Amino acid sequence: MRRVSEVARPPLGRIVFESLCVAAATLAYLWLWRLYGFDVVDEGTQLLQISRAAGGALPYTDFETGYTPGYFTLQSWLWQSGGFVAIRTMLVFVHAGVAATVYALLRDSGGRTSACVGVAMFVAYLLPISLDQGAPLNIPYPGWLALPAVLMAVALLAELGEGHSARRNTWGVFLAGLGAAFAFAVKPNTGLFLLGGAALAVAASWRTTHPVERWCSWLLRGTAAGAVLLLVYPVLNSRLGLALLVPAFLAVVVAGPVREGGRRTALPDLATLCLGFLLPTLPWLGVLSVRIGFAETLESVFFVGEGGRAVVNAYALAAPEFRPGMLVLTGTALVAMSLARSRAARLVPGLLLVGACLGLYFAFRGGIRPLAENILFWTCPIALSVGLLTVGSGEDRQRERTLLILASFLFLTVYPRPDLIHVAQIGPVILLAGMSTWRRSSHDWFLERRRDGLRHYTAPGVLTGVFLLLAVGRMGPTLMPRLSEPLVSEKLGPGFSVEVLESRAAPYRAMAEVVARIREETQPGEAIFTFPDLAGLALLADRPSPFYYVYFVPGRPDATQALRVEAAWPEVRPVLAVLGEPRVPVFVGAPEYFQDLMGFVHERSEPLDVVSGVTLRRVAP
Repeated sequence: MRRVSEVARPPLGRIVFESLCVAAATLAYLWLWRLYGFDVVDEGTQLLQISRAAGGALPYTDFETGYTPGYFTLQSWLWQSGGFVAIRTMLVFVHAGVAATVYALLRDSGGRTSACVGVAMFVAYLLPISLDQGAPLNIPYPGWLALPAVLMAVALLAELGEGHSARRNTWGVFLAGLGAAFAFAVKPNTGLFLLGGAALAVAASWRTTHPVERWCSWLLRGTAAGAVLLLVYPVLNSRLGLALLVPAFLAVVVAGPVREGGRRTALPDLATLCLGFLLPTLPWLGVLSVRIGFAETLESVFFVGEGGRAVVNAYALAAPEFRPGMLVLTGTALVAMSLARSRAARLVPGLLLVGACLGLYFAFRGGIRPLAENILFWTCPIALSVGLLTVGSGEDRQRERTLLILASFLFLTVYPRPDLIHVAQIGPVILLAGMSTWRRSSHDWFLERRRDGLRHYTAPGVLTGVFLLLAVGRMGPTLMPRLSEPLVSEKLGPGFSVEVLESRAAPYRAMAEVVARIREETQPGEAIFTFPDLAGLALLADRPSPFYYVYFVPGRPDATQALRVEAAWPEVRPVLAVLGEPRVPVFVGAPEYFQDLMGFVHERSEPLDVVSGVTLRRVAP
């Protein structure tokens, strides 16, 4: 029986055709949600900053942001081309292209079934839909833009794997560095973690029996381990620290010596990777450093120093707890993987059935959605850790080792906000790594069953069916109402018309009522002040909010930085203050934290009205 690495690859033309079909199907599904709903917090805030950048405002100078200038350059062009509709349309095409790329990479190294399962899980769970709040896939998170470049780098570095270990592949390493540079230009932490993972991935292909490769490997891996430890040190004793640290340190270990074969290209690899990253990065980074200063660049772009600590303190969220259902399902999967490699492989189907029944019991007892999100988060570090612990150091596992190393370092991007949307933005890479481990386990199962003399193998097929049913179960509750219930168009403000189910339209009509009242109380061009997470209302009302800080997470800005709002008040001269209770957990506590700022606003304004829970205060001239 041939090894997994020896399975013949399908013709390139067939992969391209099938990938295009996947892209078309994904596009047709996502197009249904292109204009659905609106998130006033994340989407509204980012679109307000994009509109300001399109009008000539400069990030880090005129408004606070954690995203690099390439993000605003691209989004500003889209905004000027067609507003938020153009941005959403571009994102739909990006998601469809990512789905096709995931399919192509899975199809290239495995079967059509596993590729379809992977894409189904990506679309169902990593591109979630909310009938009430809209589709997060439409929010212009920079992680969505970085993802194509990340996948390009992953695909190129995977070619250093099985059957390619003796090649230098200079262009592949250079383009991987270029992909990290693009990711860094739109989302700095993604670009840096991709660069670090790429360096370890090429190190994992070196022939460390030679001095240069051996010493470069030890130096690189030691530096990576120290950097990861320094990064997660503030949460080292928490569940989040555990989830981040274990896969990353295992990746550092796995990036060590290759058992046989390998490439003697340490110095060329590192030089080429750095060249690909630095060539497009140094020009804009140098201009930015001149404009805002070197120290501010370190804090705002690299999150080094007080700026980095402020971000961690403001956004650090605990990882999801260990729910009983998650523990049962994870334990079942791990035991099944162990049995698949033993003479007791025949017990796997029964074990999986028992685990599925127990998982359903806990789901109905504690809630299906909380359990699903809990499992979705913890599956990532657990799958990566299991894969890294079992992959070995043989040359025939180099492709899987590369995927696991890259995925483990990219998983660090969920720090300090381990929520579903941050997992989704690097989820496809973790999916590729997890599927590679899954194929290896399936191979072990087939091998043991064949030794038993049986010709019918059920466990992989059962799990494939389960995964497809899970995908349908996740998409069905939102897709069926979208296709069967009446859809209405709600005009939230000038140039902002969204689609929403008629039964879910009440919150959007309330939002439109607030926007209408803001426009009624102000004139075009008159500034308003919003607090703490209502910047999107200024965008919808087409009223400027030209403050440096437009959202207020407790601790970011800190109490001293918040004085910048008070200092700018006489120059901005807002005529209206729009205040509300925090709408998402990360903003909870802002009114108490910014008591001094709220006192300043109240002293200079008087109550006007309360509209749909939003307080409007007229600012004294």
